[in-house]
Amino acid sequence: MITRIVNKPINSDLLTEELITAGLGGLGITYVGFIRESDDKLIPKPERSAHATSTVGGKRTDFLSDPGELFFKTDIDPGAPLDAVLSSHDFTGRSVGQASRDQEVADKILLQTELEKPGNLSQAGIKASARLALRV
Repeated sequence: MITRIVNKPINSDLLTEELITAGLGGLGITYVGFIRESDDKLIPKPERSAHATSTVGGKRTDFLSDPGELFFKTDIDPGAPLDAVLSSHDFTGRSVGQASRDQEVADKILLQTELEKPGNLSQAGIKASARLALRV
């Protein structure tokens, strides 16, 4: 297991996609130094905290993680390629899946609005209904 500290917000879906694109898709990530702020955004924990505990022979041991700490499930440190992905990661970007969900929501809103008014669908409404039909 290797660790990295990333002291900035992370979009976990996008980071996974960026790692795959960089040829590092086999790395399992554990976000031990992060808390979920929203569906798409993880932020570094404000302080060092326990991410696991173990009790052996009545003695409790806390395993601590630092704010922004990531665990990667690998024995071989990929080095510079991993560091490059982490340093260039921008949580405000959208993964392919997130962009698709965003478009689906926009299409549903447009189609609902179009169906509430009398008359024929606009060109935008026809395109939105076609995209939604293809997803079903």
